[in-house]
Amino acid sequence: MDFDVDELLDAPLKQITNNNSVDNYNKENKINEENHNPFPSKDDSRMTESISESVKDDLSEISKRENKDERRDRRSKKDIVQEIEVAEIIPGIESDAGLGKGKEIDQGIVEEGDLALKKKDVAGLETDVSRRESRSPSPVMSAVDRDKRTVRSLLKIQKVFVMQVAQKMRSPDLYEFFGKVGKVRSARLVYDKISKRSKGVGYIEFYDEQSVPKAVGMTGQKLGGIPVIVQPSEAEKNRIVDEASFNDERVTVFSRLHVSNIHPSLREADIRKVFEQMGYIEDVSLIKDFEGVSKGVAFIQYKRPDDAKKALQTLHNFDLLGRQVRIVIKVKRLKFELMNKMLESRESTSLFTVQPTTSTCILLTNMYDPEEETEENWDVEIGNDVKDECLNYGLVKHVHVTKSVNGEVYMMFDTSSSASKALKSLNNRFFAGRKISVTYIPEPAGRHDLWNSVFAGFMTGGILAYKSGPKAMLMGGAGFAAFSTAIDYYMNRETSILQREATEERAENARLNSFVGAIAVGDLVKSTLGPKGMDKILQSMSGQGDIQVTNDGATILKSIHLDNPAAKVLVNISKVQDDEVGDGTTSVCVLASELLRGAEDLINRKIHPQTIIEGFRLATGVAREALEARATDNGSKVLSQDKDYFAKLAVEAVLRLKGSTDLEHIQIIKKVGGRLVDSYLDEGFILNKKIGVNQPKRIENAKILIANTPMDTDKIKIFGARVKVEATGKLAELEKAEKEKMKNKVEKIKKHEINCFVNRQLIYNYPEQLFADSGIAAIEHADFDGIERLALVTGGEIVSTFDHPELVKLGHCKLIEEVLIGEEKMIKFSGVAAGEACTIVLRGSTQQLLDEAERSLHDALCVLSQTVKEPKTVLGGGSAEMLMAKAIDDVARVTPGKKAIAMESFSHALRQLPTIIADNAGYDSSELIAKLKAAHNEGKYSFGLDMYNGDVADMIQLGVTESLKLKRQVLLSASEAAEMILRVDDIIRCAPRKRDQGCH
Repeated sequence: MDFDVDELLDAPLKQITNNNSVDNYNKENKINEENHNPFPSKDDSRMTESISESVKDDLSEISKRENKDERRDRRSKKDIVQEIEVAEIIPGIESDAGLGKGKEIDQGIVEEGDLALKKKDVAGLETDVSRRESRSPSPVMSAVDRDKRTVRSLLKIQKVFVMQVAQKMRSPDLYEFFGKVGKVRSARLVYDKISKRSKGVGYIEFYDEQSVPKAVGMTGQKLGGIPVIVQPSEAEKNRIVDEASFNDERVTVFSRLHVSNIHPSLREADIRKVFEQMGYIEDVSLIKDFEGVSKGVAFIQYKRPDDAKKALQTLHNFDLLGRQVRIVIKVKRLKFELMNKMLESRESTSLFTVQPTTSTCILLTNMYDPEEETEENWDVEIGNDVKDECLNYGLVKHVHVTKSVNGEVYMMFDTSSSASKALKSLNNRFFAGRKISVTYIPEPAGRHDLWNSVFAGFMTGGILAYKSGPKAMLMGGAGFAAFSTAIDYYMNRETSILQREATEERAENARLNSFVGAIAVGDLVKSTLGPKGMDKILQSMSGQGDIQVTNDGATILKSIHLDNPAAKVLVNISKVQDDEVGDGTTSVCVLASELLRGAEDLINRKIHPQTIIEGFRLATGVAREALEARATDNGSKVLSQDKDYFAKLAVEAVLRLKGSTDLEHIQIIKKVGGRLVDSYLDEGFILNKKIGVNQPKRIENAKILIANTPMDTDKIKIFGARVKVEATGKLAELEKAEKEKMKNKVEKIKKHEINCFVNRQLIYNYPEQLFADSGIAAIEHADFDGIERLALVTGGEIVSTFDHPELVKLGHCKLIEEVLIGEEKMIKFSGVAAGEACTIVLRGSTQQLLDEAERSLHDALCVLSQTVKEPKTVLGGGSAEMLMAKAIDDVARVTPGKKAIAMESFSHALRQLPTIIADNAGYDSSELIAKLKAAHNEGKYSFGLDMYNGDVADMIQLGVTESLKLKRQVLLSASEAAEMILRVDDIIRCAPRKRDQGCH
């Protein structure tokens, strides 16, 4: 049967509007509840009057509470003044005895002779609103306390707290010092009660509040030779918070109603229609289940707190369509009010902080009042809010809300440094209008603490139960709850065996950390993948700020510093790939990261890591067998315009190796100037040095001695040694002795019967002259890589001593001559013993261009050398990945169990490589991959991506091929790296090494 709810509500709305009385409406309201039907038609004659006795009792109770409040508010002004005079110090302001407890002290705000409270001042007193009143319709704070706190808010005492006051300073000195910024009412220093000495802190009170910011601005100015620190006192801050809490219109904690026992047929519009008679409503939220059926609970947000209070007093236990609605004021703990700060700084403003310890546990007190909390699972809400806040300081391992009368919350962090940060930031801050305090507590030392906590739990529970009555105490409900909490925490807590400051991440946290690090590395380099990938600029942090412009994955990963252990695993895999093959470093990182991205999704679907690993292994075997056509573009974007020319250079250089894979025989020299096409391949070896002065510039049938020895004057090599002579003749004798020693050394070198001497170190003028007189070409200061490669190609060896010429192996070449490359002179060794040796001279406009050209040429040489060693090649352009993915999918269809899902994830990761290549080229990857997949399903396995035309094409016709060894190594390395990271369930970081205090 359908009912007109709006018409049914007209009568109660009129009664609320006209009479604003629950009694009048309930007496006239008629509801038919037969057949569980609360919505009779308007013509139904069976509507009867139904006002229960419980409703009358509730209304009578509301009336009694209102009369009680009125009587309390009409208390005489004389009583208020007398109560204030009795209270020498208002509660909440601590005395001098608090100095040793880590909290700032303040003097009472009602002082003799300072401020006289007149009767006309009392006339304007307004009742303060407390946090307890915001949660309950009946205030429970005593009248004395309320009036005292009201006077505290009205007395505009403007104080500042001064620190670092010199010992010799006295109160008159403070009076005179701060009198520069405003009229001072009083100045007081704090003295130790035992020693009677100044504690270096004091309080300054001004007549006007404008002087306070000026006084704070004096921080840093010297008083008695010591810079002082000035900040508003805690009493001043509390006053500011009190005023801000009750004057700010944004505060909504007193305007939100929780309405329950609502008939399920009522809609939000119906509820709004009833409650908007009390005032303007900002929001009505009706709670529904997953099927959209009302749960009989709604939240109503008024704009003004007075309207919410009026609705509570008028409509609580109101008979609405046969049900008495229940209303309470809810406190919505907003995120920005979670830890309201007194100052903008996150640091604690308390002067006397808790002494630092190594504990990882802290205790927060005065976080809540359990008697004020009326929401269901309020302890969980507070615990979650506090945990969210404390995650800013470190990993929170445990949070426990005790529900005690002291408002205690226990927290355990992963490290003591995190606990220290939280303590410093949270101590003396405000939580929902409450000033909280934070202290260290000892860490649980072992399993015996379980029984201590259980005992404490029974004691705490017993006290709470006793307050609830003897029957509750006998049941032991609160004690059992505390007992359960202690058992749950300590049974699930494992004793740490690690050194202090060592950290550990286990299970899901460790796995998640590994996935995040590895995926981040893949995302870092994947934009450089493919022939049209992007470059990255790497800037050194040294003083010179050197930069590199590159798209080489190995160079990028080698240049960055990582902290994540899983990310370092991928970097190491990339280095192995570079050492083994010389190319594919970016591909192996991207493929491994995509495999882990898919594994993360499978783990979220409750598939065990071992099942995923088994599926990955099956997929790797299938892909390896199906690998028939695979290739990728090796060239850099820098070389894209001259790729044919550089391909010819690389091929010629590799062919000279005559089947060898030793790239050390190929020397690459970079010279700025000219264009890339000016680069050339030169047979023989070119050393980037020049022949000395007055020495032969051309030597045929050269016999070369390669050495690493000092050829300067043989002075005394002892650090700090001095030679003292009595006359200049003695000095001449010393120089003569040194020359004689050098001459003997040169004679030993000449006994090797050589005509060319190449030295790693400098050759001074005197030995150089001796070599020139003997017709020996002397080459000095050759770079280490240069002489190593020279010894390799000439067949010689590097020596440091010359006493046994018969044991030294000399290098040989047919011709040594000086050549001009660009504007620089170099030495060319032709006809070397190693006939496969050659030199590639690179030319370019900038040094960065030459560096990138060298890296690209190195990759090409590596791939070509591997191809020569293993001549089998595969097609590229994404063809190999699509072929492997299709083969894996075919096998996964007939594979039983969850392993098939892991195999499908592996094939999806393989398809991501051509997808990323297409994205980097700026094409629609979805369209291209769909075309490529369709081509392979039709049996066109040679089709791949043509990135220069933005379409799919036959890779055989385009001639896109690559080494099979390269592709196989990428597949195996990526799969192994993913398996390695998937097996991780624990990450342990060792404690940092501390410097031994005994070492200096």
